Amino acid sequence: NLIDTDEARLTPDLVALKAQQTQMKQLLADKQYAAYNAQVSDFNAKAASYNSLASTVRDLISQYNTLLIDRNNLVVQAKQLLKAIDSRPNNVSSQ
Repeated sequence: NLIDTDEARLTPDLVALKAQQTQMKQLLADKQYAAYNAQVSDFNAKAASYNSLASTVRDLISQYNTLLIDRNNLVVQAKQLLKAIDSRPNNVSSQ
C-alpha cells in the first residue's frame, strides 16, 4: 500500500542524508568551505524532500487511523442493529 511504499523510501533517504551531513561536517572541520558550500543547496533540497515525504506518511497514517476508528464504530452499530431487528425468540430482550 501507499503508506508502506512511502515509509520504505524514508529509511534509505534518511541514511543518505545522515551520510551527507557527516561528510559536510568533516568538510567544515577541514576548513574546506567552498566544498561545503557547494553541497548545501543539494543537502537542503534532499532534506526538504525527505521532510515532505515524512509529512505525507504521517498524514496518511492519521487518515488510516481515522478510517479504522470509523470502520470499527460502523461494525458496532451494525451488530447492534442486527441484534435489534432479530426477531428470534431467544434474542428478544425482555422488557
